Amino acid sequence: MSEVLGKVNLTGDKVLSLVQVEKLNLFDIRLSLLFQKFIPVAYLEDYLSDKKVINIRVNHRSVGYIFLCRSIYKTEFFHPKSYILDYSIKRLYRGKKIGQNALGLLFSEDVSQKVDSTRYIAYIDTQNIASIRCMEKQNVTRVEKAYVKDIEH
Repeated sequence: MSEVLGKVNLTGDKVLSLVQVEKLNLFDIRLSLLFQKFIPVAYLEDYLSDKKVINIRVNHRSVGYIFLCRSIYKTEFFHPKSYILDYSIKRLYRGKKIGQNALGLLFSEDVSQKVDSTRYIAYIDTQNIASIRCMEKQNVTRVEKAYVKDIEH
């Protein structure tokens, strides 16, 4: 059973929701990740095997995904409640502030408690200006090549 982690109202009558996925729809995820350069489609199942997968929905329609995984390293930077964050919005829905709203909801205290996280770490390709801007609007901290968001509980 999928769990709704949180909802936020968008403009008009649109509602964005984050739904933790129990059963993966690999075809839908493949479409969402089609333009992600660093994930060969042949290795998609391996890529997803150790991750929490959160479906981004607008009015119950899948528009993208958030992927969270724990680091294998345990350091002050990668503490036990840290997640490495990756996300993708389907091409048709880009430029509509969906990623910005989805990250804002993910970074909320309520949703962060549900996924058991106090830190999110994202590594973004320097050419992906839209994702960089999206993260910057969430008041993240830049630490070397990473974008870090700490959550207070």
